Amino acid sequence: MDVIKMLPTKKTSQEAYKYLTVSVAFFRSLAVILAVLLAVFFCAFPSDASQGVRKVRVGWFERNGYMEKAEDGSYYGYNYDYLRNISRYTGWRYEFVEGSFSSLYEALKRGEIDILGCVFYTKERVAEVGFPGTDAGVDYLSLFTAAKSRLAENDFSEFDGMRVGVDSDENRRRLLEFAKNNKFTVRPVNYRSLSEIQRGILRGDIDAGLTVGLGNNEKFRILSRFAPQPFYFAAAPGRNDLRAGLETALTQIKIQNPLYEKELSEKHIFRSSRYITFTREEQEYIKRAGKIKVAYDPNWLPYEFTDKDGKYRGITSDVFERISAVTGLDFVYCPADSPQAADADLISCFDHDYDEAEKHGLLMTDIYMRVPLMLVRRSDKVFDSTKDTVTVAPESLRASGKKLKKEGYLLRYCRTSGQCLEEVVKDNDVDQTLLSSFSAEILLDESRYRGLFGVVLQGYWFNACIALTDDGNAMLHDIINKAVLYISDQEVDNIVIRHVLENKEINLGTIIKKMPADVLMLALILLAVMVIALTFASITKSRSMKRIKDLLYNDQLTGALSQAGFERGLRKRAASDADSLYIIDFDVYKFQIYNETFGREEGDLLLLEIAAVYRRYFADGGLLARIYADHFAALALCGGIDELRERIVSMTDELKRSLKERSIIVNYGIYPIDDRKMPADMMMDYAAAAKLTVKGNSEKYIGVFDGRIYKKLRENSELISGFDAAAAHGEFIPYIQAKYDGESGRISGGEALVRWKCPDGRIIPPARFISLFEKSGQITRLDFIILEQVCLLLRSVIDAGLTALPISVNFSRLHLHDADFVAKIREAAAKYDIPSRLIEIECTESVVAEDLNTIRQVFSELKKEGFSIALDDFGSGYSSLNTLISIPMDVIKLDRGFLLQRETDRASSEEVVETIISLAHKLSFKVVAEGVESRDQLDFLRRAGCDTIQGYYYARPVPPEEFVKML
Repeated sequence: MDVIKMLPTKKTSQEAYKYLTVSVAFFRSLAVILAVLLAVFFCAFPSDASQGVRKVRVGWFERNGYMEKAEDGSYYGYNYDYLRNISRYTGWRYEFVEGSFSSLYEALKRGEIDILGCVFYTKERVAEVGFPGTDAGVDYLSLFTAAKSRLAENDFSEFDGMRVGVDSDENRRRLLEFAKNNKFTVRPVNYRSLSEIQRGILRGDIDAGLTVGLGNNEKFRILSRFAPQPFYFAAAPGRNDLRAGLETALTQIKIQNPLYEKELSEKHIFRSSRYITFTREEQEYIKRAGKIKVAYDPNWLPYEFTDKDGKYRGITSDVFERISAVTGLDFVYCPADSPQAADADLISCFDHDYDEAEKHGLLMTDIYMRVPLMLVRRSDKVFDSTKDTVTVAPESLRASGKKLKKEGYLLRYCRTSGQCLEEVVKDNDVDQTLLSSFSAEILLDESRYRGLFGVVLQGYWFNACIALTDDGNAMLHDIINKAVLYISDQEVDNIVIRHVLENKEINLGTIIKKMPADVLMLALILLAVMVIALTFASITKSRSMKRIKDLLYNDQLTGALSQAGFERGLRKRAASDADSLYIIDFDVYKFQIYNETFGREEGDLLLLEIAAVYRRYFADGGLLARIYADHFAALALCGGIDELRERIVSMTDELKRSLKERSIIVNYGIYPIDDRKMPADMMMDYAAAAKLTVKGNSEKYIGVFDGRIYKKLRENSELISGFDAAAAHGEFIPYIQAKYDGESGRISGGEALVRWKCPDGRIIPPARFISLFEKSGQITRLDFIILEQVCLLLRSVIDAGLTALPISVNFSRLHLHDADFVAKIREAAAKYDIPSRLIEIECTESVVAEDLNTIRQVFSELKKEGFSIALDDFGSGYSSLNTLISIPMDVIKLDRGFLLQRETDRASSEEVVETIISLAHKLSFKVVAEGVESRDQLDFLRRAGCDTIQGYYYARPVPPEEFVKML
C-alpha cells in the first residue's frame, strides 16, 4: 500500500499558506524554489516533537467527491477538507494509506492504520472498530446511470431487469431490498471499485451503478436515492485517544458552524448549478400535450394585459415564456373575457388561497411572486375606524380581501383595478380601494387620480401562483410546479422591475397630461421644454425605480428594513465588517392581545417606539428590520456577548418605562455570527431558535444560540424526517385516558392521546413532536392515523360484546381548510362500522382565531353526521362566550390552568370556574375538567356541577389493550 504524508494544518499558518494544485512541469521548473520554501516552512514552525504533533495513519480509498486524488498526486475532497479542519483541534499529522475499502477496513481492525473515513455504522462494525459519538455527515445510496441514458428518474417499471454494478456485498443486499420494495428486478454485477463501475456504464456493459453519493460528475446522473445513513471517521480498536480526539473536534466544528457539512457537500458532492428533471411519465406527457390554453386578464397592468397589437404581455407573460423554455410545453393564450377562455387549462395569475381554489375546483402551484398590498384613499376623506370603512377590491384580489373582511372592513368587489379607483374618486360611500402596490404605482400616475394617495398595508401580500383546472391535470400541475420552483427569485425580480418601469409610460405625453399649465407656460421655448421633459422623465424613472426598491426593501411603517432588505444588507456587512457581529431576533409576546386591547393605532405606535428605542441603543452602524407585525430582526456590532446583553436590558427597560402602566414582554434571540458565509436566512433561523427558548419569559427574556439549541434543531429535523418511516411501521399509537362521570364516578369515555413508540421501546411524548408536525403540516396525517386506530379499537370492543364508550380524538385546526375533512372522518368510521356517536371530535380553542364562517360550516356538517364536538383548552387564550354561542358544539373542556390557579387564589378561581360551568350549562354545553389530580379538586368540581372528570386522580393514559380491561 502506498503511503503519502501531509503536514498538519495549524491556525498560525492557515492564512499564510494556501494549498495549491500545480502541474508536473511547473513543479519541476520550481523544484529548487519550493525546496527553499519548504526549508523555511520547517524552520518557521517547530518540529512535531516540540509541539506534541502526532502522526496519524488515515485510510484513503477512491470515492467520488469524498476521497479523490489529482494527477499530480495531491489529495482533495470532502474528507480531505474535514481532516484538515480536525487537525486544527488535534494537531495531528496525517499519512494517507491507499487501498480499497475492504482492505483498508481490515487494516483498521488490525491496527495497521489509525483512522478510516466514510464508515457506516452497523452492529457488527461497532464491535470491531471505534466509532466517535458524532458522525461526519449523512449520505444516501445513489442508483446512477450515464447522463444520456434513456432511463428516467424513479421510473421503476423501466428499471426492471437492468444490470447494476455494485462494489460490496452490503450494497448488493441493499439494492436487492430496494428493488423488491419497489416491485422491479435487477441483475447485480460485481466490480472492485466505483471507477470500474463507471467505466462499465460508459462501455455499455451494465445499465446503472450503485454507490453512496455520486459527487460532481457530468457524465452521470442519479436515477434514485434511498437508504439515508450517517457515516463516520472510525478509529482503530482500543485507540480511545483517537476516538476522543475525533469526538471533540467534530463536536466543536459543528457548534462553530452548524452548516459545515452542508457547505462541504455543496463544494464537493452536489452540483452548484440548479437543474430540473422530469420523470418518464412527465416527459411523455410533455411530448403529447399539444397546445395548453392559458387564460389571462387583459386589463391588469403590469401583471398581464393585451397590448395595442393584440398580444399577451406583462410580468406573467415573461414567466410563462420562461416556463415554456424550461419544460418544452407549448402554451396558447386567450383573454379571460373571451369565449375561448371557457375551456382554458390554466389561469396565469391567481391569488394563492386554498379555500378559493377548492370552491372553483382548481389546483395551485407554489407561489412565484409576492407583492405588498396598498390601500388607496382620497386625501380629503378622513376616517378613523376600520369597522366603518367601505373598501372596494378587484376580483383578482378576492382571497386577499377575505383577510381584510376578518379585520372588520366592509368589502365590495369590482372587476378591474381601474374600476376600483373610479369608485374611490366618485362622491359616494366608498372610502378606499385595496390594490397591489405595483398596480397602484402605475395607475396613480394618471392625472385623474391626482387627489388619491396610497399606503402600504402592513403584513398583507398578494401571493401570485398559477391555477389549473382540477380535471385530470395532476401531471401537468407537477410539471409546471417544478418549473415555478426552478425559476429563481432574482429572475422574477428582474421581470417585475422591468415591467413596472415600462408601464409607467414616462414620456412627454404623460407629462403634458399631468402638468398642462406648466407645459402651456413653457410652450414658447419648445426646445427647453423638450430638454426639461426628457430630464424629468429620466429623474421620474429613477424615482420610480427607487420607489419600487423602497417597497421591496423597506418597512413603510417604522422606516426599518424589510426582510428582503435586511438579508441583502446582512450579506454585504458580513462580507466586509471586521467587527464582531450578532443577529438579534425579537418580538412582543402576544402582541395580538395588545392590539385587541388598546387598538391597532396604539399597536402601530408601540412598533414605532420599539424601532426608535433600538436605534438609540444601537446607533453604531448595525441594521434593523421589521419582518412582519411585531417581529423584528437586527444586525448588531458589539464588543462581546456580555456588552450586547447589557444594551438589550437597558433598551428594554427604557421601552417599558415609555409605556408607563402598560405591561409587555419582549423576547430576544441572539446568534453570534462565526461563519460569515452562512446564508442570511439560516442565521436568522438560528436567532429565532434562540428566542423560542425564552418565549413568554418576563425574567429571562434573552436567549443565545449555542450547541444545545443546535442539537435541538437537529433533533427536530430528525423527528420531522422520521415521520414517514414511523407512520409506515405503526410507531404512532393512541394511549387512552379514561374520563369519569362527575356525579357517579363511573367510567364514561376516553380521550386518545398519541405516543411515538420507537423500535427500541422508547416512548417519545407528544409535547416533543406535535408542535413540529403542526408547522410541517404532517399533523393532518397523524390525526387520521390515530382516528383509524381508535376506530379499530372501538370495533374490537363491540365485537367482544363489551360496552363501547365514546372516545375523543384531537384534530388540528389545519383540517378546517380541507374541503374533504368531514368526508374523511365519515369514511374512517364507516370503514369499521363505528356509530358516529362513539367518536368525539376535539379541537383546541385556537380554532376560534380562524374564519368563523368556515368553523360554523365544518362543525355543522360534523354534527349532521352525528359526531359530537368538543372545544379543548377552554380559557387558555381565545375565550369569547359571545363567539362560542355562534359555534355549534357539545362539550367545553376547561383548561387545567384554572385548577393550577386555584392553588394560589382559591376564591377567585373557584368563582370563575363555577360561573363558566353555569353559563355552559345554560348554553346546553357539557363541561369536562382536565388535569384533576387530587380529591380536593374532585370535590370542588362536583360541587360546581362539572359533568365529566379527567386526570391522574382517576387514570393515566394507557395503551389500548389496558383501556379495554377498564370497561
